[in-house]
Amino acid sequence: MILYCVEKDFDATFSKMKFNLFKASILFVGLLCVAILFVALKQVSPTKLEPWATVAAALAVIASLFSAWTAQRVFEEQKEKEQPYVYPAINIHDRIGLALLKVTNYGGSSAYGVCIKWENAPKGMHTAIPFKSDEGPAIHVLMQGESAAEALNGAAHNFFKENIPAVFKGIISYKNGAGRKFAHPFIVSGEQLRHSLTFITNREGAYDKIADIPKKLDDITGAIEKLS
Repeated sequence: MILYCVEKDFDATFSKMKFNLFKASILFVGLLCVAILFVALKQVSPTKLEPWATVAAALAVIASLFSAWTAQRVFEEQKEKEQPYVYPAINIHDRIGLALLKVTNYGGSSAYGVCIKWENAPKGMHTAIPFKSDEGPAIHVLMQGESAAEALNGAAHNFFKENIPAVFKGIISYKNGAGRKFAHPFIVSGEQLRHSLTFITNREGAYDKIADIPKKLDDITGAIEKLS
């Protein structure tokens, strides 16, 4: 968490400061309009038209402030949705018999220079640290919706046998296309997969059998050629 605070995104902080300044400006103008409205209402009478014009103008300004506030909130939320969001997970479904560390970009744009700093890393193939970032980015670019995976050490059942509990922590950092930096802590857990089915359906087994069909056909062809 300390590392996360040190690497906190300056651009995001500056953007938040600008938004806070915008909020303060709207609040100040709004309070000023309320004060003007209060003074004008005290002077309202059927014979004086000027206070009514002041009241109408103050109400129009307050309505425009509410509209500007809503528009700014929508803009900020849409801007955040368009940013990349990268998160790792343990996966045992994509490769039969293997446990993988899978990093996926769930955000709305590409992520660049993905780096992972582990607090306690799982062991990869040949005991290497998966997606090690000591000598540069672990992943140079990860498109929107794209994933990258590395095999963890040994078969899936060996991985769970060697890691009790299979829970790992760290900090993942990356940039968007404009160079804005993002960093957030993550927790990767494989405990929910320890006693689960490798495949929820039998489609993968069917795919394997279909993949064997060309070889079976070649065997049959070879046997027929020998007979002839």
